[in-house]
Amino acid sequence: PDDMSLSRSYYVFVDAAQEAASPWRQDSQKMKSKISIVRRERTIRPEINERYWQDTQFEAAPEMENGALRDMILKSQQQDTDWEKAAMERAREAEQQELLAQIRSEREYLEEQQRREAAQREWERLQNATRRELEREAIRFEQEALMLKERLEQRRLWEERSLRQRALWQQREGALLAELEAARKAEKDAADEFQQLEYELKHLGSQRRTLLLQEEARRHQGELPAADKHEVDKQLDLKENELLLSMRRLRPKHEQYKNAVVKLEEELAVLRAEHDAEEQARLKVPSAPGGGA
Repeated sequence: PDDMSLSRSYYVFVDAAQEAASPWRQDSQKMKSKISIVRRERTIRPEINERYWQDTQFEAAPEMENGALRDMILKSQQQDTDWEKAAMERAREAEQQELLAQIRSEREYLEEQQRREAAQREWERLQNATRRELEREAIRFEQEALMLKERLEQRRLWEERSLRQRALWQQREGALLAELEAARKAEKDAADEFQQLEYELKHLGSQRRTLLLQEEARRHQGELPAADKHEVDKQLDLKENELLLSMRRLRPKHEQYKNAVVKLEEELAVLRAEHDAEEQARLKVPSAPGGGA
């Protein structure tokens, strides 16, 4: 090609390199496109380098020396190499930044995923713990319900037995009171009868003393004893013997009634003490939660 086409090709190469060397105006993809354009231009026009590296075959323009043009080409090639290295470095840095951003995004995603999985595991653990706690509470409540049921059943049975026992006590107490009342009445009757016999015996003694005094008075007066004195003495003796016999018969009965009264009073006291002790035990029996004894 002629010199003008060579100059045009060179400046097209230089302009493209300078335009591609502006990283603040183009992104990395455009820089890669510019690099590809420059490389393609150099590949399409290999005769530029091939021809002008040989001085014997180089036909310079009249206004330019061979050395100056070669230096310019070498400088352009050096600039192209520096620019290409810098562009590749920036492209590599951009790729690294993009890769780092991608890695960071993936790491954040993985961390978020791990946090979600950890939160899910924690939630499942809490659910399982809550479920186990609820199961334990349910078992405890069931055991308490069974214990309460048993206690209520025991108390019901105890109440039934206590009612039967109370009825028996009342029946026994009534019988004892009736027997005690009868024994006391019999004792009183015996005591009254014994007192009456003593009174009659004393009265009989008084009569005998009166008769003796009358006999003594008649004797002093010289009178004869009364005709019925012997009969009267006999009657008084018989009466006295009857009274003494009745008193001897009545005394054991009176003692028997008296002892019966004492025994019945003791039995009644024992029965009432047992009843009081059972009532105290009933008050100590545990009742249902929240209720009275």
